[in-house]
Amino acid sequence: MAPVVAALGACLLLAGASGCGSGEGQLKFDAIEQLPDREAYAEAEIGEFVVPIPPTPGETGSDGDTVTLMQLKFELFVLVAERDHSEVKRLARIHKNKIRDRVIRVCRSTRSDDLREEGFVTLKARLLDEIQPLLGGGMVHRLVIPVIRAEPL
Repeated sequence: MAPVVAALGACLLLAGASGCGSGEGQLKFDAIEQLPDREAYAEAEIGEFVVPIPPTPGETGSDGDTVTLMQLKFELFVLVAERDHSEVKRLARIHKNKIRDRVIRVCRSTRSDDLREEGFVTLKARLLDEIQPLLGGGMVHRLVIPVIRAEPL
């Protein structure tokens, strides 16, 4: 390992001495030290939801059967930078009713096939689009739903 490090150091020294730099006397490798530290994230709890989903008239599932009434149960969290955690929690309290309305509306307007897909990817994406503006927009990095239970009623 030491010969590799020594060889790399010699190459850097030679490149710097021969004028292959940016003309400012600083190697591009030096800029790596100036990259920002990795940001720390925290989960902010938004709420627990139980949403009954009425069947869509005439809609059939992927197996051709008529879609029946179901219920979604889940806890909703968002991933935010630690520095934004208290602000997002404050916004979640302020907009609690709007968030609840949007979550219910998204769940009920999502196609039944999308409610049965693995990982609920479509539902999560739509939920994020709807609640992110209420929680500070760019402060929300990701939506987290540890478990979604879709139960027939």
